[in-house]
Amino acid sequence: MCSPKLVMRVEPDAAFIKALDHELQIFSYFVVGVVEKIRTTHQLPMPPGGLALRTALRASLEITP
Repeated sequence: MCSPKLVMRVEPDAAFIKALDHELQIFSYFVVGVVEKIRTTHQLPMPPGGLALRTALRASLEITP
């Protein structure tokens, strides 16, 4: 038997969206720094875009004894 569907309208919260955007920018800056540190420490070529983080982390795990 199917339960009844619930539809709930939620209005955008501008203050929350602004705060979330700010925190995501900080996180993004941190991730870029980590990728750059891995790249320079191990002198690795990095592909552009979203694959850079995955490549950097995978390479750092392969290099670690």
